[in-house]
Amino acid sequence: MDALAANRREPRGGSLASVLERALFDRKSLPGSNQLQLDWLSDVDAATRLLYVRLALMVLAEPPDPAEEAREPFERSWLLNQYRHSRVVGWQNVFTHAILDPLFLLATELPRTMVLELGERSRAWPADLRRRWTYAAAVGALGGFVY
Repeated sequence: MDALAANRREPRGGSLASVLERALFDRKSLPGSNQLQLDWLSDVDAATRLLYVRLALMVLAEPPDPAEEAREPFERSWLLNQYRHSRVVGWQNVFTHAILDPLFLLATELPRTMVLELGERSRAWPADLRRRWTYAAAVGALGGFVY
């Protein structure tokens, strides 16, 4: 949830949650922070806390099997549509089995310092989530998003 409240890389700006809120609810989100804050949820109202918990659960949930039909809110080509500007050509074909993972948003949208900090924080995460994070960070680096 700390990452959702953080500002995205420039020139896009705005909080990471705005990517999901715009796609799901067609609304603007709260302004983001320039750093990963701890316990920032205690400073917002209950409705906002609930929204951020729901968004975090969507990001942390196990991604769908790419062999099955894509479910909302992420269609099969969401990552390709969002990041057509990637410097590395062909990375999408190599990672087709994992391209539906919304955890990629963190590795592709957040500034490098925050991605590195999340890497440090991920040491305390469950093994499956840490494995997904490591993979997402690697794809972000290969795709030219994490500089």
